This record gives sequence, structure tokens and C-alpha cells, in this order.
Amino acid sequence: MSDPRGVFIMGGEPRNVDIWDSADVWIHRTAGVTDVADIVPASIEIEFDAVPDADWELVGLLNGEDGFAETVEFDESSYNAWGYGEILKSFRNRRLERKFTALERNAVTAYLESPGDTDTHVVDAKPARVYLGFETRTDDGKTKRRITTVPSTVKSGGRTDNEQDMASVEYTCAIFPNGLKQRFIKQETGLLVPEPTTPLTYTVAVTGSPTGGTWTATVGGQTTSGIPYDATAGEVEAPLEALSTVSAATVTGSDGGPWTVTVPAALTASGAGLIGGTAPSVTVTPV
Repeated sequence: MSDPRGVFIMGGEPRNVDIWDSADVWIHRTAGVTDVADIVPASIEIEFDAVPDADWELVGLLNGEDGFAETVEFDESSYNAWGYGEILKSFRNRRLERKFTALERNAVTAYLESPGDTDTHVVDAKPARVYLGFETRTDDGKTKRRITTVPSTVKSGGRTDNEQDMASVEYTCAIFPNGLKQRFIKQETGLLVPEPTTPLTYTVAVTGSPTGGTWTATVGGQTTSGIPYDATAGEVEAPLEALSTVSAATVTGSDGGPWTVTVPAALTASGAGLIGGTAPSVTVTPV
């Protein structure tokens, strides 16, 4: 490709090409989890097994050649016009699946393979239902994570044991959306939203008189850990400043809010983890 002066112009950017050197899959069982924000690492710099009060479990060695195969399917309908043929398609019932192949036989893969087992018997059971964290890394320091917003079902493809091949099991994970049609929480090295020249200020209020639970705030594509429904200003400020997309946050207000929150990028909030009261939620109003 060349410009009008005949100067050759490169058409791509090699630095945008990634070869994933290593990867892990983590699972978190659903017992005791009321809000995924309570178990998600606050940033890409935080390891899964370092999240306070969370119990992420590592699947172990994976087959790198199989990778994380992802498929997306829709129910399609075609619409035709007389004399024109097909003029339109509609798509509904989106389905998303991810697959990975585990090489280890350990407590985690045993649970995913046959979650109903006891110490003495193999028991028929439905597929395991867990939160999933997929992490891939390059040898030059890039990391990419995809963490499910709601529990996924993980179906085992069965195991073959013989004298020639490594024993392995392929797992198929059905990835479901939350109430906002979000299937994954995204964390990536260098995935930052440019900060505006002037910080943004909001009034944040918990409504509906909840009696418990937590809410979360999202700034620059990253979501905080759970914030108590009756939080102090400091309990709102600390998880905001833990986000790598927030260089500094200022929060003032009384216990339980409303709070005045100043952050370097657009702020949204979710009250999905609030309980009690009447339709509890969180409102965010620009000042």
C-alpha cells in the first residue's frame, strides 16, 4: 500500500500480535457467594488466590494446543423479498461456550468431571456449576483475563486412560449473561481508559432501604469489590482506589450515604448484591 506520493506504507502493527505463552483456568464454587464482585480480583495485578475471603481453585496443567476454544451460536431466521431473495436475517438466543482440556487428575478436575462423587462411590450428577476465571499470558508480560459474571455449567467430555497418551479431559463451559447481558468481566494488562482533564464528580446513593448486602462501582471498565450497603466514606473510597483505572478517588458523606464521589473517569454502579428493603438499588447522579 502506498500514499499519493508513492511512499510505501505498512498496513499493520506487529506489536498488536500476541502469542499466548501460558494460561490457567480457575474455578470458584457458588456456595456462599451472593455477588461476583466479592470474589473478583480488584485489578489485573491481583492474583486469583490472593483475593480476600475468596476461595479460587486452580484447575492445573492445560493442553496448550487445544487452548480456549470459543464458539458462538444463534438461532437464525432469514427473510426474503419477491424477486430479490434474502434481504434480512434476524438473530436470537445467543449461546456462548468455551472449552479447555485439563491434563491433571486432582481434586478440582475430579469435581468438574463428576461433581456428585463421594469418597467411596461415583455418583450420577448434573454438570458442575461454578464461576470461572480464564487467564492467558505472553512471555513479554501481557495478561488477559475473562471472569464469568454468573456461574457457568461445566460439562466433562469423559476420560480415556491408555498406555500411550497423556490422560486428559475436555471440559465444555456454557457461559451465561447476567441481568445486564454481560457474560465476562474483562481484565487486561494496559487496558486503561484515558483520564479526562478534569475529574468527574457524582452523588452516589443507596435507595430502597436495604438491610444488608453490598454494591459495586465500575470506573474505566474495572469493577470494585463489594461495598457494604451502610459503608462509611472511607469504605467507599478504598475499593475505588484499588482499581488500576483510578489514580485517585475522593469520597465524602455520612455512613450509608449519600456520598460525593470524585474519580478520574465515568462511574457507574450496581446494587445487585443488596438485600432487604424495597427494590434496593444504587443511583449515580453527575454533579
